[in-house]
Amino acid sequence: MVTAPNRLFGLVRIKQWPKNALVAAAPIVSGAIPDSREITQIVFGVLSFTMVSSVVYIINDLKDSQIDKHHSTKRFRPIAAGTVSPKEAISVLLLLSLALTSFLLQVNEKFFIVISIYFFLNILYTFKLKNIAILELLIVSSGFFLRTLSGAYILDIPISEWFLLVTSFGSLYIVSVKRLTEKKSESITSARAVLEKYSMDFLLIVVGMSLTITLTSYGMWSFGREISDVYTGLSMFTLLFALMRYLLSAEKGKVESPEDLIFNDKSILISLFLTLSFVLASIYF
Repeated sequence: MVTAPNRLFGLVRIKQWPKNALVAAAPIVSGAIPDSREITQIVFGVLSFTMVSSVVYIINDLKDSQIDKHHSTKRFRPIAAGTVSPKEAISVLLLLSLALTSFLLQVNEKFFIVISIYFFLNILYTFKLKNIAILELLIVSSGFFLRTLSGAYILDIPISEWFLLVTSFGSLYIVSVKRLTEKKSESITSARAVLEKYSMDFLLIVVGMSLTITLTSYGMWSFGREISDVYTGLSMFTLLFALMRYLLSAEKGKVESPEDLIFNDKSILISLFLTLSFVLASIYF
């Protein structure tokens, strides 16, 4: 029996909420300790992206509920599984929209523009663009770029172009690895029509390209700062391990969401924690 909280958690995709912490990335790596007002703004930014992403997920699930019923994993989503009715989903959608509106009233115009772009891109993705090869990859990965950019805009602080490239191509790497592993599964390929337009060789090239650019951009950002030390070098190795381990885990055959794969793999979690620790040590100590 599925409890009410679990139904709602699945509906709003609570497992994907951690990615919204990227809004705080630019302020964290800026080297300046934020004051109470700035911390409040960052919190509003994270909550805004949390709400808007959940709104997009519900709209997507309402539209694709019949298709999802035939998907090996998506059939367990609350609307497709029948544990949440369309009427209940719309009610939650309206509540989230009201909460989102209240948060957006607290942020500046630049942040509002970025989150609006995120929303409209994902709505277009839901209703049309998800079936256009290459473009669908770029739209999904753009969400990470927009989250990172919004964090700089909400406090009106500068952000390194190299750091933006890290998040952009890092997310493209994560998405392309997921497509690659989905391509290997006939059941998932039939449920995601766009996969028929990709070849395995093409996806392998995208994976390799995005991994290379991610690591190169990270090196340019981390070693290009005024102060680089042993922590900087160590973070390169731990990040490389996390990215390679992600690919290795994904290629074991069982396709999972990136969030599930990362949080279920202790090696990835530890290496990401070490990477963040080394970065913070390099910046603040």
